[in-house]
Amino acid sequence: MAPSQILRLMQRIQVDKWPIVLFLLACVSIGNPGVQAAELPAIEPDLPEEVLRSEILLDGRSPFDGKRLTATEYAELRQEIEQANEVEPQLASQIRRLVGLIKFRKFIKQVLPIVPIK
Repeated sequence: MAPSQILRLMQRIQVDKWPIVLFLLACVSIGNPGVQAAELPAIEPDLPEEVLRSEILLDGRSPFDGKRLTATEYAELRQEIEQANEVEPQLASQIRRLVGLIKFRKFIKQVLPIVPIK
């Protein structure tokens, strides 16, 4: 019988076609050797927290791509990141002096509230 004839017959009998379609798909997928279960990557076993606390870390992970790094590579990478994040002050010396005086005035007001400083 052709598939169209089977569908017409199912419509006449008023049979729901989804269970049959799912059954046929299962049969086809089981019979097809090209369809295989996906292989999952190996999962590292979980270590107890007590072991992790006492363990000395000799390696680190890169914050960019998560690759394992040795202690020296990790220290060099952290140093490069810190050097890249250093920013020289952009303020003029007079402005820095004024900001310092304002902070000093605020400190004096908190310590000695009686002193009339405006």
